[in-house]
Amino acid sequence: MRYRYFEAFYGFSPTMSYIAVSKSARAKLDRMAEELLRSGDLIAIYVPIGSDPCYPAAKGLGGRVVGSVRLIPMPLAGSVEDYFHDDPVTGQRRWPIGWPCEVVDAPPTEHQPMLRDLVHKVYNGKVDFSAYTDSFRTGPFKISRDMSAAIARCFLG
Repeated sequence: MRYRYFEAFYGFSPTMSYIAVSKSARAKLDRMAEELLRSGDLIAIYVPIGSDPCYPAAKGLGGRVVGSVRLIPMPLAGSVEDYFHDDPVTGQRRWPIGWPCEVVDAPPTEHQPMLRDLVHKVYNGKVDFSAYTDSFRTGPFKISRDMSAAIARCFLG
């Protein structure tokens, strides 16, 4: 088992029961679910550094890798449209599709690494942080084995 994907989420809680993504990330969500349901690997959750303060669960977490989740099988009568997240400010359905999950790691703040520090350490300064985080704009994305190992070291303390 390892951290295989990154997903940006505007908050995190040990009781989180699903992830949600934009409509344009549907194909990525489908591929990720197919792969992770077979492997049991995890999704590391990143709270974007510029998270709006309107997201109460993001308060003080911006820029951190805050935990991880494991996707669980979709209920027989369920669909990705059942796992949406509305924007708390506008009330609009900003992330209209998602997948059920269970939290695996919910470390205390002192074991939640800043993604900027991980990117610098793992890639020896050869990867620009802004370029790395631009990947979140199109939905979840695969992470390298080195990044996975770095996250594990932080979460295990």
